[in-house]
Amino acid sequence: PAYRLAANAHYVVELTVTEKISMLRTSSRVNLYVKQQPLVPVVVGGLSQMFHVGAEQLIDASQSFDPDVQPGYDRVTGRRSSLWPSYGLTFSWTCVRIFPSYNDNCDKTGLYLNDVEYYPSRKMLFAHQRSNGSMYELAFIINDPYASSHQDRKVATTVVISISSSEIIPASNICCLLDCILVLDQAL
Repeated sequence: PAYRLAANAHYVVELTVTEKISMLRTSSRVNLYVKQQPLVPVVVGGLSQMFHVGAEQLIDASQSFDPDVQPGYDRVTGRRSSLWPSYGLTFSWTCVRIFPSYNDNCDKTGLYLNDVEYYPSRKMLFAHQRSNGSMYELAFIINDPYASSHQDRKVATTVVISISSSEIIPASNICCLLDCILVLDQAL
């Protein structure tokens, strides 16, 4: 059954067969290693989001999870629990503005990230008027502090946030990820 064997653990399985009449017996052993799966980042609303100037909005990664832990169980104690899936994982957040120009200080460009008490997997964002028309990359790293010392379990994810004062939300966002030149017609 799923979740019966612990991840990141070695097991020895031995099979012994005995012939009923002669009572001859033979055995074979197999060594198994159950590998850990990568952590799974989940962002409510997706990896590309539109925020409105003057509004507080929540970025929520609390549904991120460890696939080696059975849903509904505490990843630390192994007992049934009603805790959110990301409980026990640590989150570190960074923010940069990527359009119209790069800036590694989101506060200076008008996008403020505030902690949500008791939820390191969530950030409350406020978009000031001076952030209007900007695009940001809000990156977070999920870390498993309970991973064994020889195995680093981390995963990084980036959410692209577009800021607009308009009530009309565009059908799509254009985002360049590698060696791109972005030219926008301001008349659009």
